Amino acid sequence: MRKLIAALAIAGLTVGFAQAQTEIGRLFFQDKADYMANNGGADLDSELGARGTPDVLTYANPDGTAASARYYLFWESHLANMKMNSIDIDIRAVGAGNITAWNIYNTNISIQTRWNGIGNKTTTGTVSEITQIAMINVTQFGVQNNATANTQDPHYNRNVEDGGSVRGTTLLGWVDVARTGASVELFIDVGPALIARSGGTPQDRVFFGFGDASVQVSPANNTSTAFDARLTPEPASLALLGLGALALRRRR
Repeated sequence: MRKLIAALAIAGLTVGFAQAQTEIGRLFFQDKADYMANNGGADLDSELGARGTPDVLTYANPDGTAASARYYLFWESHLANMKMNSIDIDIRAVGAGNITAWNIYNTNISIQTRWNGIGNKTTTGTVSEITQIAMINVTQFGVQNNATANTQDPHYNRNVEDGGSVRGTTLLGWVDVARTGASVELFIDVGPALIARSGGTPQDRVFFGFGDASVQVSPANNTSTAFDARLTPEPASLALLGLGALALRRRR
């Protein structure tokens, strides 16, 4: 499977290398609870059920205090008339917690499915890292940023505003994370098969979350330097945890 994914990604990279280095887009998480609060209580949990578009988003890395959370994964396009050929990422849980489930969508749109194939598409296992979530397009629709996508892809919205700029934003799926003690942080990293678009170069840059420097997609396996989502107990909860630990020590 990994050899197939890598081969398909290389095929996607062969389309044009003439353009200069550009910032092609951003991968980021949106907390499900925040999304529902800003969009009339609607969720985006079902790939083929209530297939809403990403409407009102919070443009900041999710930073909550719950014991667990579901984060929607979005791709935001910074260039007009762009088509993503592959998006290959790893997602790491660092600290006191784990990833408990995920689902990467291959929505059946009006013409065809979005991706030829997805590595590590879905599971309900408990892991500290999801490696090689590889969304590969060679002949399928992929992720597009144009009027065609606005009418044909139910998880795309061309009218989402980010800091005064209107960009095309596509829902890619969701990831669940659970905190087992103190804080747990999620990081999005570049996977082994890179990220590629039609007319792009291996040096095109992609942002991961917010507040982080842009990460070039070449070389592969590049890591993000700031968390892209975090769960941290409230100060009162931390104090209770400390008192509990002290009590155990005294009993011993």
